[in-house]
Formats: sequence, C-alpha cells, structure tokens
Amino acid sequence: MSSASSPPPSSQSPSPSPPLLHASRPRRPAVEALKDLLNRTLRIACSDGRVFVGTFVCVDKQLHIILANTDEYSMSKPEGRYVTMVMVPWRLVVTISVYGDSDDEGKLDVL
Repeated sequence: MSSASSPPPSSQSPSPSPPLLHASRPRRPAVEALKDLLNRTLRIACSDGRVFVGTFVCVDKQLHIILANTDEYSMSKPEGRYVTMVMVPWRLVVTISVYGDSDDEGKLDVL
C-alpha cells in the first residue's frame, strides 16, 4: 500500500541573485583610467634603455604591465624585434605614452 511519493515541497525560498559587482562599488578614477587604456597601443620606456610598443592588455596585482603584439627597441640595436607578449615590471617604467593617435598621443601620469 505504499505508493511512490514525490519529495515534499521545499520550504526554502529560491536563493537571491548575486549582487551586481559594478553597482555597489564606488568609482575609482585610477581604475577607470586603466579601463580607458585597454586595447590601446602604448609606448613604455624603461630605465634599462629598452622601449616597448604594444597593445595594453592588463596589469597584475604588483602593477606589472602586460602588453600583447609588442615590439622591443633598445639602444644597442637600431632595429626593433617582435616579442609577442611581454610583462614590464613597474619598477622599470620611466614613461608611458599613448602611441599612434596624434590627438591622444602624449605622456601619461605614471606616478
């Protein structure tokens, strides 16, 4: 006389959707400035004499700058070389500038 019974209805309400990450956080100017630079071509001069020209992809927690499709130039060699993706340690950065667009080209405030 036992019949197959369905499980009792759940007394728990459905879980609320996760909060939107963007709505609750205050706007930070430095983060917004970095977002504006995503996929832009940057020219980074380093203290060791090298210059990197590549597409800005991201920064990591230690502020190392990651560039894709990068060319490296140095004082010892007049021609550049293609190095694909490169990580530039923040401690080596002397200047950063937007490369290419004449109206956008200029040095960025790195400090």
